[in-house]
Amino acid sequence: MWRRTPYYYQWSSSGGGKWVLKKPLVPLLADIDTTDPTLWKEGVSKLAQKLINS
Repeated sequence: MWRRTPYYYQWSSSGGGKWVLKKPLVPLLADIDTTDPTLWKEGVSKLAQKLINS
């Protein structure tokens, strides 16, 4: 997985440095940030609820 990090994230040196999710070239169902476990779990839950309700 380490080799693929640069494809999906870019390094931002602001605030001590962190990986920032790149914006895709095509539209997606959801933009889920996987750098924080609580944020991506919340994002997946919201997406699932959105798909169930549609």
